[in-house]
Amino acid sequence: MGGNFIGNLLRMERIKQDKGQKEICYGICVVSYLCKIEKGQVRADEQIVMKLFANLGITYCNDSQLLEEGRKLIEQYYYQMNYGLPREAFVEVKALGACLGYSELGLDYRLICGLEGEDVYELVKSCKDCMTEEQLGIFYLLTPIESKWEEILEAYEKAHRILGTSYSLLKVFIPLYQLGHYTEIQRRAKICRELAVEEGNTYILAHTFFAQADAYATLDLDELMLEHYERGLRLMQHTHWQGDDEPVYYNMGAVYLTKKDYEKAMMYLNKMTKESFLLYQKKALVCIRSGRLEEVQLYLEGMKTYIEKEDESEAHQLMYEEALMELKEDYLKDPDYLELMEQLIKVLEQEKHFGYIYFYREQITQAYRKQKKYKKAFEFQEEISSKMTMM
Repeated sequence: MGGNFIGNLLRMERIKQDKGQKEICYGICVVSYLCKIEKGQVRADEQIVMKLFANLGITYCNDSQLLEEGRKLIEQYYYQMNYGLPREAFVEVKALGACLGYSELGLDYRLICGLEGEDVYELVKSCKDCMTEEQLGIFYLLTPIESKWEEILEAYEKAHRILGTSYSLLKVFIPLYQLGHYTEIQRRAKICRELAVEEGNTYILAHTFFAQADAYATLDLDELMLEHYERGLRLMQHTHWQGDDEPVYYNMGAVYLTKKDYEKAMMYLNKMTKESFLLYQKKALVCIRSGRLEEVQLYLEGMKTYIEKEDESEAHQLMYEEALMELKEDYLKDPDYLELMEQLIKVLEQEKHFGYIYFYREQITQAYRKQKKYKKAFEFQEEISSKMTMM
């Protein structure tokens, strides 16, 4: 255990229960001593800690055998996480949660729970000043996904500087992709592969190729995209990771859609087993643009259902409306379509990454030209080109 987790835990539990320091320490120690424990200014006597926890209704665990088992499970969990293995150790760690959560391993236990999606960020954040370097690295990986992507990137960068693993570097690619820093992904990919090879980490090696391919897919560099996807897929063959190939097939389908190779686009999209709004959207556009109108209604209904039931994204609503507009004859000449596209681009800039805008670049450019707005077409293309140069 590092730092002052016990002191933080005592303070948090006390405040949570709306109890004062005097009420908690009465008959155990003086208020000033409890204050020092909570601030981490003293290493509290174990018996005093146990009595303080008892006053809060908490059983503090100091069973040496159980704690040793907990340490081994925590170490096993991080190995499984870093190498993309099933995180079976978490089940066992969780089973010991009632004890580990109130022991010297309490902070490590909560960090692992955070990695598994539990809402512990604010709890562990209060312990930030008392964390070990390794705990701090893991803490930065818990940065809420609702944060701004610039903030997530900064946190993940800090995590990697501390942890120095291929896993932590691969996490950095997520905000880089969302921010449209595709060139930086390619630069970092070489470093990530070298780390993965050094670690003997096939999982990260494969996903590094996927990350590069995702960046190439966004820019319609189909030959480079295919080359890197195929490398990753070969590494994943005959492993339990084969379920990770769904995003690969989606991106390949989306690229072939923009290339107007509708047969290949649908072939790859049909390889996906998980339904999503974006999958229905891409299949709908394949059918519309290839003239397979007898099938399109199924996918439009799928998009609509996602929006009505579980999707509050304004961008998705506008993407659905755009697909409906494409069913109309000479829709590119319709001022309403151009107005819709301009609104969609603005919303995509706020909600999504650059790849979404790049996907629609041909549609809006054609609409500008069909409606003889050549200056706007040129300005839009210049803006797209300048962003790509910055990437």
